[in-house]
Amino acid sequence: MDALSRLHPAACGLLTLVDNTLARTGCRDDHPIWPLLREGGRLPGDALTCAAGWLPDELHTRADLLAQQRESEADVATALTESAGWEGEASAAFHARLASARHDLTRLDETGRLMHDWFTDLASYLDQARLRLAHILSRALKSSEAVTLKVGPALVGVTPSAQAEAAATIGATVLAEVNYFWQGSLTLSRHWSTRIDAAASATLAHASSPSAPSPTTLRADL
Repeated sequence: MDALSRLHPAACGLLTLVDNTLARTGCRDDHPIWPLLREGGRLPGDALTCAAGWLPDELHTRADLLAQQRESEADVATALTESAGWEGEASAAFHARLASARHDLTRLDETGRLMHDWFTDLASYLDQARLRLAHILSRALKSSEAVTLKVGPALVGVTPSAQAEAAATIGATVLAEVNYFWQGSLTLSRHWSTRIDAAASATLAHASSPSAPSPTTLRADL
């Protein structure tokens, strides 16, 4: 369990208070939280819960499965050795089909490698991004704004507007980091999906190429 998984449950009470305060009283019109709310479309507590649900362990598991699949495909490629002693048209047709199958396996291996690297890269990013979120939560829990929200009504001079300001300050800090979290994830995903799409397009182009062997029936003249 990482730092964010440990801190998030402890911060839920504060974030619920932040969400409820913002929903009930809002905040001043020029507060920095407004563009962040419009960008993410969620209140701070909801936004953080959604981000915290993205776990790098799941991506590591998918990467491991892809590595196992690539090993299986490599075994198949090794098994596709050229036959000895074949001659004539049947041998030529067989070797053409064999070359096509090897080419397809090479393309599949490349796509599998790219997807493995994508999941691994994204998991590494999530590890770092989740740690940043944990640091933000830790500071929020110990902040003076948290004290204002939690015990404000019992303190002399703490007004509803002061509590709204405290909620907006905590909320803006959390939302800025959550939005950064998603932007980084999307940037990585676009980068890798573009590379994978290019590899898949190359595979389709080869499969539809006139020079690619057609699925004819092999017949050996005995």
